[in-house]
Amino acid sequence: MKIRVSFLLPALLFAALFAATPLHADTLAPRCNNDTLSDFDSPNFVACSVGILNFTSFTFSGPTGTDSQIELTPCNGVIRDDSGFGDCLADPSSLSGGFSLSAAGSTNPFSVAAGQTVTYTIDWKFVIDTGPADAGADLGLDPVFVGVNGGVDVTQTYCLEPSTLSELPPPCTPHTFSVNNTHPPSTLTNFVTFGNPDPNLVFGDVQTVITLTGGSNGASFDAVTGTATIVDTPEPAAFLLVANGLLLVGALRKRAARV
Repeated sequence: MKIRVSFLLPALLFAALFAATPLHADTLAPRCNNDTLSDFDSPNFVACSVGILNFTSFTFSGPTGTDSQIELTPCNGVIRDDSGFGDCLADPSSLSGGFSLSAAGSTNPFSVAAGQTVTYTIDWKFVIDTGPADAGADLGLDPVFVGVNGGVDVTQTYCLEPSTLSELPPPCTPHTFSVNNTHPPSTLTNFVTFGNPDPNLVFGDVQTVITLTGGSNGASFDAVTGTATIVDTPEPAAFLLVANGLLLVGALRKRAARV
């Protein structure tokens, strides 16, 4: 009698799909709200979430008091670049998350006059909820005004860790990328990939360095948005189930050929 095995592979793949551990929202902090950076870097701030990420440990370095002029807007989604500049394309179903940085009021901290230069350094840490992995990151600038010899540059560095949060620079292998005004609109958006997504790298440190150079006529921008690209990854048990299933199918086919 010939053994029918053609139905086994789809069945095994279906079983493997549901063998993976589902995402859990019970470990997520309350959702992040629009707020000033001074509230995020306050000693009273604990954590908040965007997508499947918990954000914490915000720090700021720059002219005194300007963190109260910078507003952080959660971006649950990706960077949109079809409009000629990079802003947040919201997607509530997305696992990815990050922030847009813009002026909190009428005074724009991301503006300098001719001959002036200012640098802001903003750090935060994140923890990825159970299951998914960080596959990369996106960065985008809103409209930029730059005069002669002026410049706008925003550089982000990601440091991913398997078990404990560490400060930049290494021991981690940093991933650094930038957006600037050198060749708009192509240089207003950028992305970086982290190789094969690793679900063991669940802790991360993100450093954003913003530099404005006034040149002869000043320089400014409206907002910059950065998001971590999070993807779901099957559990190792799912891969083992598929591999064992394929071996079983092969064995059954050999047996059927001999019958």
